[in-house]
Amino acid sequence: MRIKNIKHNTSNLRLKAEEMHKSLSINPKDNLTITETKEFIHELEVHQIELEIMNSELVMANEQIWLKEQRIEEANKKFIELYDFAPSGYFSLNKEGDIVELNISGANMLGKPSHRLLRNRFALYISDKTRPIFNAFFEKLIEGKGTKTCQVTLFAHETSPIAVAITGTLSENSATCLINVIDITALNKAEEQLEKSNLLFSSIFYNSPDALIITRLEDELIINCNEKFLKIYGFSSMDEVVGKILTN
Repeated sequence: MRIKNIKHNTSNLRLKAEEMHKSLSINPKDNLTITETKEFIHELEVHQIELEIMNSELVMANEQIWLKEQRIEEANKKFIELYDFAPSGYFSLNKEGDIVELNISGANMLGKPSHRLLRNRFALYISDKTRPIFNAFFEKLIEGKGTKTCQVTLFAHETSPIAVAITGTLSENSATCLINVIDITALNKAEEQLEKSNLLFSSIFYNSPDALIITRLEDELIINCNEKFLKIYGFSSMDEVVGKILTN
């Protein structure tokens, strides 16, 4: 700890000062009167107090520096924890597209330990089909045209293909591109399932042998109907029905 170092240094200085004092010789001509001796002692006492005050201020300043360093160290630890264990992958790429920094989530997405991915070309982990999309995205990043996004598929031999959304920007010093990679595989699957459900519902609804309509709950406004409904009630097109209020 720095405070201990200061105290240790002060002790060393004291010893050196005493050794130097012993080496001094007082000649008779250096004899002082009582008044001069009192003044000399007073000057020494004042000087000693000044040194003690300076030492106290140095100790306090050192304590403040130490506290700031502790806060910085704690902040760095929190940043590293947030960076490494964030659910999305963070990558820093140089202008050639090589990985120069990444977090744990990013390494997991590519299926390799972080140290084995450094200096590897990021685009090599993107599927052949979506690589042109990433290349166009990366070119815009290098040109410094603000924040850009794209959706591609990551493909590593150790993992299954992962659909990801990538957001990127050029660093302030323009030396690296910073990209954030989010796994959207589950979202894409959910959207595909929803689309299939919608298609199935539409097929059942429009081809039903029964007359069917869909109305808005609050005011029974008709928002859809099938062909059987039009035929039974004598309408020639959906425009004659949709947007009308259902009446008994």
